[in-house]
Amino acid sequence: MKKYILLSLIVIFLTGGFFVVKLFSQVSFDDVKAFQKSIKLEEETKFREAIETLLPHYKTNQADYLFNLRLGWLYYNIEKYDSSIICYEAARKINPSAIDAVYGIRYPVAAKNDKDKLVALYEEILKADPNDYEANLRLGQIYIEKDLNKAKSYLLNVYKKFPSYYEPNLSLGYTYYYLGDYANAKILLRNALMLSSSGDETLETTLKSIR
Repeated sequence: MKKYILLSLIVIFLTGGFFVVKLFSQVSFDDVKAFQKSIKLEEETKFREAIETLLPHYKTNQADYLFNLRLGWLYYNIEKYDSSIICYEAARKINPSAIDAVYGIRYPVAAKNDKDKLVALYEEILKADPNDYEANLRLGQIYIEKDLNKAKSYLLNVYKKFPSYYEPNLSLGYTYYYLGDYANAKILLRNALMLSSSGDETLETTLKSIR
């Protein structure tokens, strides 16, 4: 009798477990399929359809990092910048140590021309990686307008590691030019002109003005 009861319990447990696993796997795979479909739609530049594919699944995935990150990106692509920022901020709260959400949110923030917020975001990236190319370069470019010495420190950092890249040569070259350091400006702006495949008339004029 005990054997029979034990066997029955095992059968009930296994059967129940099977249905639970099946139920959860169905829900999970519905979400997965929707996510995959949104990627395919994005590849076809159908950003609105990609969002519409995800939204029915968002209620049950509001605490999911990837869902928020993806919606943030898709909303940015249809120029719904406020919605994009909301989703990226949600992703940042879900996973505060992740840096890709910080990278993502900079797109809608830049589109809204919120330079103070951009500075804060790039400084956050530099805390995680002081040598980050993008953060050093963009901070340097932002500071060219208001603090040339600060701009120089960021741009020098990126130039030392990427001396063959166009933007570090161009931005640091102009920083030296505005600071009156024409010797260094001439070298870097010449490099930038060489690295520019299409040429740059303004840059050529600036170089000709340096004696």
